[in-house]
Amino acid sequence: MFALLAKCHDKALALSNRGRIHMTFAVILVAIVIISVLFHFLSPWQATPLASNWGSIDTTITITLVITGIFFVAIVLFMAYCVYKYKVKVALYPYQLTKRKASLCIGIAADFIKGQLTWLLKKVCTECPKALMKS
Repeated sequence: MFALLAKCHDKALALSNRGRIHMTFAVILVAIVIISVLFHFLSPWQATPLASNWGSIDTTITITLVITGIFFVAIVLFMAYCVYKYKVKVALYPYQLTKRKASLCIGIAADFIKGQLTWLLKKVCTECPKALMKS
């Protein structure tokens, strides 16, 4: 009885620790975004001055960097949201695959059918143009 209670306590502790790990990872992702944006705006380095009439190239580079930065911020913040929202929950009784032979047979049959269809399509696609050329 005590062993069962200890197992349940260990599982509950693992669940609570995993929640902290996910939250920590989400905070790290948000910190990376904030630090990256602050470094971009507060960095001492600037773009070099124009050497000639290449204003359109500089504008293109600036537009590309702005779009890339916007997507970087959006994607990393979305990843942080997903990490926080969809935490992995450890089940007390994990799922066990019960019908291994059936799933193995289905997988082999699916691979065989896929191979046969690929071979058939390749054969049809190479022989049809030859038949059309002869007639």
